[in-house]
Formats: sequence, C-alpha cells, structure tokens
Amino acid sequence: EIAKEFNNGMEYFNSFGGNPVSCAVGNAVLDVIKIENLQSHSYNTGKYLLESLKKIQNKYPDLISEVRGRGLFLGIDLIQQNNLSPNKKLANLLINHMRDKRILLSTDGPYNNVIKMKPPLPFNNINCDQLTYELNQFFKNL
Repeated sequence: EIAKEFNNGMEYFNSFGGNPVSCAVGNAVLDVIKIENLQSHSYNTGKYLLESLKKIQNKYPDLISEVRGRGLFLGIDLIQQNNLSPNKKLANLLINHMRDKRILLSTDGPYNNVIKMKPPLPFNNINCDQLTYELNQFFKNL
C-alpha cells in the first residue's frame, strides 16, 4: 500500500526502500521507541538540556545569541563579542575542545557558527549534566 502511494507520476528512487527486510527493521525500531518510551524520554531530557543550555547562555550572552531546538536536536548560536556577527572560529574551538573531552558535536548553519547536538535517544540527565559541565568549563576558560 505504501509503495503504491509513490506511483503518482513523480519519479521516486531508493535502493533499499520498500523491501520487506527494510520494512521489518523500520517496524522493529518503531516498536523499541514505543516500548522503551523513547519519544517521551527524548522530550523530557531535551527540555532539561535546553534549560541547562539557556543557563549557560545567560552567563555568556556576549558569546551565545540563541539556544534552540526540540527534543534532543538542539543548537547553540555563537557570536562575536564585539559585533554580534557569527563566530565560526569560536565554534571550531568549542567542538575541538569537546572532542578532546570525548563529546562529539558539530557545527551547522550558513556560517558554521551553530553548535549542533543530536545525542542518541538513550541520552539522559546525567549525560546532560556532563555535557553542560564541559561547556561551562570551555566558556569559563576563554
């Protein structure tokens, strides 16, 4: 039924989509998300992390213009102290510092100044505290 929906005149191609094994895997993943309540967990943990990141933003408003996101997909917008323009250099310093602490983040946005966070679904409040501790240490030591 799903595959028939793609037969609407527009060309669609996918090497692995629609085969029975891929569908079974997708259904199994959805079952685990439901059984382990990972959607609610993601929402609650993301809310906790977002609040923690906003506290860091409040400490360093001259370096962080915005903290935003939903669930566990969050971003920190880094800016220049003097003129509020995007701060790609600071973003690179931060992701390298965090990598040295075994925390993987990346940059995104048109100026590569947004720190992108996409932790796995089992990420919890203890992990959030570790992340925000290291972020605080980074900004404190600038």
